[in-house]
Amino acid sequence: MGTLATALFAAAALSMQGAVIAPAGAAPDSATDANSSSTITNDTFWKDTAGNPIFSQGGGIFDFKDPETGEVLHYWYGPRYTGAIDYYNKPTQPITTGGDTFVAVSAYSSKDLVNWKYEGDVLSRAQVDSFTNIGTGKATWVGRMGVAYVKDLNKYALFSQHGIKIEGQTNSDGAEFVALSDSPTGPFVADRRLKMTDYSAEMTVSTGDQTVFTDDDGTSYLVYSKSGGRNKIFISRIGVKDGKVDLLDTVKVYDGAGREGNCLFKYNGRYYMSASDLFGWNASRAYYLVADNINGPYTPTNDMQKIPGAEADFGHVTQTGFYYTVKGTQQDTVIYAGDRWADFAGNGLGYNQWVPLSFSADGTPYFNSMSQWNLNATTGAWSVADGNDYVLNGGFEADRVKAPYTDKEGKPIPEIAGWRRTNPAAVWNDADKSGRVGNFNLTFWSASAYSAKIEQTIDPVNFPMPDGAYTLSAQVRKPAAIEDAKLFAISGGQTFETSLSTMPATGDGWVKVSLPVNVVGGSATIGMSVNGKAEQLLRADDFTLTAVNKTHLSEATSAGRTLTSSDYSSASWQPFSTALGTAENVLASATSTQAQIDAATSALTSAQAGLASAVTAIAATTTKDVYPVGEPLDTTTLTVTASRADGTSLPLTPSQYSVSGFSSAQAAELNVTISLNADLAATGVPTVSTSLPISVHPAWQAASTYKAGDKVAYNGSVWLASWWTKGQVPGDPTGPWQEIRQVNGTAAWTPSRIFVKGDVATYNGHNYTAKWWTRNQTPGDPNGPWQLSN
Repeated sequence: MGTLATALFAAAALSMQGAVIAPAGAAPDSATDANSSSTITNDTFWKDTAGNPIFSQGGGIFDFKDPETGEVLHYWYGPRYTGAIDYYNKPTQPITTGGDTFVAVSAYSSKDLVNWKYEGDVLSRAQVDSFTNIGTGKATWVGRMGVAYVKDLNKYALFSQHGIKIEGQTNSDGAEFVALSDSPTGPFVADRRLKMTDYSAEMTVSTGDQTVFTDDDGTSYLVYSKSGGRNKIFISRIGVKDGKVDLLDTVKVYDGAGREGNCLFKYNGRYYMSASDLFGWNASRAYYLVADNINGPYTPTNDMQKIPGAEADFGHVTQTGFYYTVKGTQQDTVIYAGDRWADFAGNGLGYNQWVPLSFSADGTPYFNSMSQWNLNATTGAWSVADGNDYVLNGGFEADRVKAPYTDKEGKPIPEIAGWRRTNPAAVWNDADKSGRVGNFNLTFWSASAYSAKIEQTIDPVNFPMPDGAYTLSAQVRKPAAIEDAKLFAISGGQTFETSLSTMPATGDGWVKVSLPVNVVGGSATIGMSVNGKAEQLLRADDFTLTAVNKTHLSEATSAGRTLTSSDYSSASWQPFSTALGTAENVLASATSTQAQIDAATSALTSAQAGLASAVTAIAATTTKDVYPVGEPLDTTTLTVTASRADGTSLPLTPSQYSVSGFSSAQAAELNVTISLNADLAATGVPTVSTSLPISVHPAWQAASTYKAGDKVAYNGSVWLASWWTKGQVPGDPTGPWQEIRQVNGTAAWTPSRIFVKGDVATYNGHNYTAKWWTRNQTPGDPNGPWQLSN
């Protein structure tokens, strides 16, 4: 969901926050192929169908019937905070206090979990501020909410943490907030506040963290921890007591180290309790326990285990939010839906990060951290996407503190998550001072001469890193010269590197440095090394390793293959054909670099844009078709028009055609040929040409003697002598000269021309036949010598 709307999910059976959603059996939307995979893109803000951000931190997705159509839809609920809006608009700005101010709960509906329609604000600020009998009545915190359908009351119940400001007290009056609605799209109206101490003597008045889980049978549960310390976790069934929505059958299922982000999912008939470290708004490792019954016992008893794979980047820089399960025709796929509280922690882009879990034969879950992956929501199958970034914790945001450090359980953490260092004293994750997105970057520095290196070996466990061409990139800030620094990668026994020493100093700015890498054997080691003099500084951030992106080249090549040479001029087709051939070679090569791909794409796109429709025929006219002997051809009198393969026409310039067959050396009736330049026609097409009749005659001379039958050129026309003449200027309609003109092979009527019975002449677009000898009598007089022929 490069926006969630760019991540395409086909309609399927899903378990949202553990709520299993059975297949509706309805055909997918016409625009959705139920058998195709869809792409989820993390590390970006997801958006609704209107292009606005989806605010769904600490929220959840649930399956309810559309109240108008009865069709089962997916409803996504989530709080909107002032800080979320501010951070979305400017993620580089410093995080300020007060950003957790509640605005409303927004709801979105979808048929396919791809296109989310904004349904409006279903829980207003006024409702959470409606308990005016308590303190100020003003809510200080609303969050960690979910919705359950309460069948016995035919109501939708929204559960959320809720705090009310008490004047003169530091702490708020905390409780569990319940709001009810007749519709999944609200409005939800405040119903009551539950003191959680009423459900267990070991609980605090409000929860530490919580989610709503709905089991296969439709029963919903509140999963929550004790507020103080978060070291106890409880499950309560959501039901009805004394006619009111309430919590029933409370069971404590965990009593150990503090864990928040409490949530539950079900896989292969077993229940998995999951939670995070007590790292506040920051990213965290993910933990789990497992049980055969929702009420436990969960094992290992009171000893949550880290989910393997989540430690390398702290759950893709998130806190456990909720899970859902795709119930596919081929397999079930559990999706980890992590909350990235970036608006409060400033630790990256996007509020929701989704990745699939894998499971070993004994049911151990494995966290597959990916920035981009494909999901077929019909079959349940998933795969790594072409655009995935294989570097873990490339922005150094996971740890939230400088390494080494000791975690809250007293365990030493010597390394930056996902990385290993040589000479850690000279390379560390440093608090970001540059105004970039995120709180940390990498710093190389020492007061004395030093050598330091950081590297990461990439070898995914449950999905492949296909062999082929990749691009390793990093943002680099080099304030001044540095002795020796390199960005490097090693794969298949080959080392790839680029010098950072030779690049110009960046001052306070950042420059993206990229390195082509050929991955062999499905693994690679990437990193950066510095050999610096005393106090030489280098900063780095946002390491990425992505397969070269051939998408645009593939699309351009596919489009190019549909074109045929017969439709385009040979002059434009030749460079296009060359560019297409190059593009196909680059596309087929497994070692093409991104620079080569981009160059081939640009060249092909430019060549295709330069394609010109082939000229298939030409037509020519002239304003001068009579020339005196010895006068050169006047090309300015020619108008040549081309007809093209695409149905268009255009005038040609003299440089686009040639003229042959004209000679004024002696009197003659000529057919002058106009030939199109070969490069404007399609490749291999015979010469495209047309012809014009041109008359060449001696120019009329007053001193010359002419006898009957002689022809002369005068004033742009051909004149025929009817009898002996000398010194008589052509033009007198009763004189010796007849003006001879033709229109499309038919004699044109002129006043001076003699016609005899049966002659046909054209005049004003009509043909006339002479009834008797005539001269200088205009056609059209019904009593005259001319009879209309058409």
